[in-house]
Amino acid sequence: MYVDKAEIAKVFSIPVSTVDYLRRKGEIPSIQVGRHNRYDLKEVEKSLKERNNT
Repeated sequence: MYVDKAEIAKVFSIPVSTVDYLRRKGEIPSIQVGRHNRYDLKEVEKSLKERNNT
């Protein structure tokens, strides 16, 4: 399921600005739909777990 950055921020209890930062750094995957980025909830969760385990 693809969601917007506000939903990612809500689910993972992080600021929206952190979602933007992590996307720009390539630490969480996203796809661009028009002018907006969308995130696969499962892929973001996987990326954040890997990030925290390093």
